[in-house]
Amino acid sequence: MAAALSRRSFLGLCGGALAACAVGCDGAETVSATVETEWGDMPNVVGMQAQEAWTTLVEVGFLPRFERSDDEGEPGTVVSLEAREVPDAVSSILDANGEIHEEYDDASWMASAVCGLCSMNQIPLQLTLGYSEAEARAQLEEAGIAEVEVSYVGDVDETANVVTEVAPLCGAWVMDGESVTITVTSDVTMPNVQGADLFTAQMRLMELGLEPEPFTTGISGANGLTPTVESASVEAGMPLRVGDVVELTYTTVP
Repeated sequence: MAAALSRRSFLGLCGGALAACAVGCDGAETVSATVETEWGDMPNVVGMQAQEAWTTLVEVGFLPRFERSDDEGEPGTVVSLEAREVPDAVSSILDANGEIHEEYDDASWMASAVCGLCSMNQIPLQLTLGYSEAEARAQLEEAGIAEVEVSYVGDVDETANVVTEVAPLCGAWVMDGESVTITVTSDVTMPNVQGADLFTAQMRLMELGLEPEPFTTGISGANGLTPTVESASVEAGMPLRVGDVVELTYTTVP
């Protein structure tokens, strides 16, 4: 008959078992749930999918920043993590799916959490800002995205067209080999630029592939006043073709 364990021996065995499980019952060292930084404890999101990591970080006040990493790991997951000081100017807050989160515009961040993503690339942000199909394809290729599908709407002119939609959204992170779809058209609708300032009016037109006339890079007009649109040669809502000229009259001549 086996001898009974003493209380001291029993506690010793339990302590040994707990110590073993602290490094993993299979002998592997466990990963800490947080990472110590000079700005406070940051969630350790290594191994998480990109969107899960984004949500985990913003919930505790860390601003997620994604970048591609060449480190080995599971494709689509965070494989490296580094805390950095928050930049002086923080632009629109995008999640890993390219969704804008205006609720965080005035947030106070502890620090930036720079997450290295395995086998992922970001869709360029500017593809729907007046880019043609050829320009968008070039931008996607430069970003490391080779699989591009095109959806044509209306009678598309190969030499005068504009990208109106991107799926997934601009700014989203996609896996290597994942396809991105761009919607291309040559048929656009005149936007309402009445009362808009010079810069805003020109941008609204150029985003649709239209050409504002006159075009100027100056923001201030006579006496330092900002010109605003008094009238346009085309009424808002009228159909146009990419490349059409829209004449603008300003309250203050630029």
